[in-house]
Amino acid sequence: MRRITQDEIEKVADQMLAIFFDEVDISMVTQGINADTAKAIIRENLFGDTEYFFRYGDVFVTDDDMNGIVALIDGRKFSVFKKTMQSLKSNKIITKVATKEELKLLNSNAKKVQEVHSFKWYKKRKPVPYYLAHIGVVKDKRGQGLCREMMEFVFDYVKEYNSEVVLETFSDNNAAIYEHLGFETVEVVESKDKCIKQHRMLKKL
Repeated sequence: MRRITQDEIEKVADQMLAIFFDEVDISMVTQGINADTAKAIIRENLFGDTEYFFRYGDVFVTDDDMNGIVALIDGRKFSVFKKTMQSLKSNKIITKVATKEELKLLNSNAKKVQEVHSFKWYKKRKPVPYYLAHIGVVKDKRGQGLCREMMEFVFDYVKEYNSEVVLETFSDNNAAIYEHLGFETVEVVESKDKCIKQHRMLKKL
């Protein structure tokens, strides 16, 4: 795997959109919003994410085709303030592609996800673990062992700096895959209406 260059941030964001657009949390946030608008919104958010992790953490790809992407950061360096500022930058662009009604619906949908999402849970651990923010494989390359190879790379990389790595997922299927790769479920947080839940997971290295 290799680190991306600054010139590749746009391409990575496009590829991440293809990888993650059907994920549970994204589907919930964009529910009821025109498909093209939803993709433009999520793409802008993923661009912001890529830019943030490129600047303060690391973004790796498997090859020039970017069939697999990993974004991670030392948990001690993860800043909610800086991440929020990056999100505000993205939101300025989002307001140009979505109507007022869509923005209102987007905010309402996002509250459901925010109900179960938190960056604080792993910050309580000492030492603070490495945070694996994104890991994904393009659809036509799944089931070929690429995810395992990428995760093994993550473990070897993080081992140089930390003794633990954490991640979160809103998918029961993904949680099962991560457990198979050695992660333990620390806790599962469910929304009040039980429409979404987040698995918070950790692996000791």
